[in-house]
Amino acid sequence: LAKKPMSQGTFYGRERYDPELIISQILIMQSLHYIGLGLWFALMDSIMGVPISLNQFFTEEPFDNLSTRMAWATIFGILLNSGTNIGALFTVVERAKKCLDFGGTVYFLHLCFSIAYKGFPLCWVWWTSNLIALVVSIVFGEYFCARRELRDIPMTRLSDRSQQQ
Repeated sequence: LAKKPMSQGTFYGRERYDPELIISQILIMQSLHYIGLGLWFALMDSIMGVPISLNQFFTEEPFDNLSTRMAWATIFGILLNSGTNIGALFTVVERAKKCLDFGGTVYFLHLCFSIAYKGFPLCWVWWTSNLIALVVSIVFGEYFCARRELRDIPMTRLSDRSQQQ
């Protein structure tokens, strides 16, 4: 994940297929997703005064009763984590056209892990909160990546060379 300094500008030419890069980006995105989710759950649970639980990550149990603080702490944690995912897309993926792929992969793998942990989620609140977070992550991730891609490329070095000759 070598980065070019932003002061030099960024030019995106034809990309070559690099499976190691793609796999490492997926692993980093998934790791950042769960680290962010854990931090947001810890914050929301401490604010709401409920214990953090692995069930918040992978089951629909917190949503059984929407009048509980646990349910709302989980919903807010999931929605706030979309901000973490936006930052991860901007930092790790860097390309607007790849945000849909990587953002969708994060939530698809999250669904697979949830199914493996406790079965297929049937609760509409689980689906709604995760789909909203998915859409927000992808739309704003694409927006910020596209803004960076559309920045002008500074031509100061070229003009400095021509003046020296």
